[in-house]
Amino acid sequence: MRDNIKIRNIEISLLLTGIVFAALSLGIVAGQERDHNAEDLANDLNAGANNHAAENQRPTLINLRPDEKSPSIAGATIEWSALASDPDGDVLLFQFWLNGPATGNAWRAITNWTGESIWNWTTTSKDVGNNIIEVWVRDGQHATPDEWDDKLSSEYQIDVKENQKPTVSSLRPDKVSPQPQGARIVWTALASDPNGDTLLYKWYLKGPSTDDVLVPMSEWTTKNQWAWRSSSSATGMYSIEVWVRDGYHTGPEGYDDFQRESFVIRQFVP
Repeated sequence: MRDNIKIRNIEISLLLTGIVFAALSLGIVAGQERDHNAEDLANDLNAGANNHAAENQRPTLINLRPDEKSPSIAGATIEWSALASDPDGDVLLFQFWLNGPATGNAWRAITNWTGESIWNWTTTSKDVGNNIIEVWVRDGQHATPDEWDDKLSSEYQIDVKENQKPTVSSLRPDKVSPQPQGARIVWTALASDPNGDTLLYKWYLKGPSTDDVLVPMSEWTTKNQWAWRSSSSATGMYSIEVWVRDGYHTGPEGYDDFQRESFVIRQFVP
């Protein structure tokens, strides 16, 4: 009887030992599974972080500046410089735009896409008024050629250039004085205009043949030469005058500047 009880106790002990071992084994497996899941999650997070870091970012414009402060006079050349940065160090492309009187106050691309971040704007009288200059930038990784990754604009005023009067620097004949009656003397006037305007000339003569009255020898003309045929001129002292104007100051009855020279016609001696 005692032996049976002892055998029964041994069986129960072995059964309990098996249950404990099984429980411990399951705990180890479960722990390993948890460790494995945690490792996978960490790997997924690291991969996401790496992908985020590798994502290409858009460039940004920092400033757009002219080399001359506004306003400027029509005819001036203004250099526009754009400064931009790209977090990924990509090569940047720039395109400049203009909106102003010369474009009918509508946006117009002034340059193609270029690696140059500088644009030289040579202004004319058509630009007089308020203008808006804009620059687009892209790195080729985001926006298409019809779009931009970033843009920046600036206003600029162009004023009318003050017109200045022309001046006559010289008036000279092609022959020295005196000359006999019948001589053909060609007079040449040299004049200049600070604004490059077209100049008009008018020629006058005063002397014995005009009763010492200043008489016009031509209409207003763009020709700066006049040929004086002295065959019908009486002998004596003459004054030759040239009037000059550019059409922006004095009317047809006046002049902006003039020059006068004297010349003697003597009797022809065969």
